[in-house]
Amino acid sequence: SGRPLNPKTMIEKSVALTREAYMPIVNLNNGKNRHSINGRLMAFKKDLAKKIEIPPATIGNDVYCYFACLSNGYEYNRVGSAIVYYKAPKTISEQIRQNLRFLAVSDRMSDYFPKALTDKENYFPKKILLFSMLKQLIRHPILGTFIFAVNSYSRFLVLKGGSVDLTSQWHISKTSKEALIK
Repeated sequence: SGRPLNPKTMIEKSVALTREAYMPIVNLNNGKNRHSINGRLMAFKKDLAKKIEIPPATIGNDVYCYFACLSNGYEYNRVGSAIVYYKAPKTISEQIRQNLRFLAVSDRMSDYFPKALTDKENYFPKKILLFSMLKQLIRHPILGTFIFAVNSYSRFLVLKGGSVDLTSQWHISKTSKEALIK
């Protein structure tokens, strides 16, 4: 599971809050679901890895690998005790860019895999997420309202076609790639 490393700025703290809000979705079906995929920490059986060919233009390579795993008759397992720490974006523009990609991935997978499969695997009960978001909003009203506004703006951009030009070549969130030890 991915965890933000020592969030300090308002954006970093709000991204950490988003992670907490999504944890009930990540943990559905004991974590054996598309929403628990984390590209920062993945492992494959050798024979499966040889079968996966990621199209050059795809976004969300981690999610692509999840669907390739299922499509090739394998079972996906999440190891909840495996943890990787990451730096969250420090700027609003970097968070919006990351969120645009995150929002677009679900729809894009039906370009490569059967729509029935992607629809089934992308589904989760919205009331679980809404309840969890409300819980985080009550616990952290300022951060919760802030990230809700930022992520809502991202959704608005997607609806407006803002994710149409997303490709496998994207702008790296430079602040999330800064050296961890200085």
